[in-house]
Amino acid sequence: MYNLQDLLTTVVTVKLTTGHEILTKLIGVDEESNLLTIENPKFVIVIDGGVSLMPFTLTGDSTIVTIPLSSVLTVLTALEGAVTDYNTVIEEINQKKDQLNNQESN
Repeated sequence: MYNLQDLLTTVVTVKLTTGHEILTKLIGVDEESNLLTIENPKFVIVIDGGVSLMPFTLTGDSTIVTIPLSSVLTVLTALEGAVTDYNTVIEEINQKKDQLNNQESN
């Protein structure tokens, strides 16, 4: 098993006990409270034989999310291609947010 502290600030794959898979940045591990803190989580789904990323929530701000370790089956180092795709998606989201903020301030 990985030492989760070694994976902090990296993009990881989190497999939940429900079977769902999340691609996310691991930003905190609280072993006393048994919580993982993750940033910008995205569900991994299969569509038409390909892998895609979906928002973690559709109606809430899921920039920072805590998950009980009891809901986590495993945390893995994400594959290089998945990390690249994740970073691209997050960058696009941040650019859109910046554009909206700039429009609102004008």
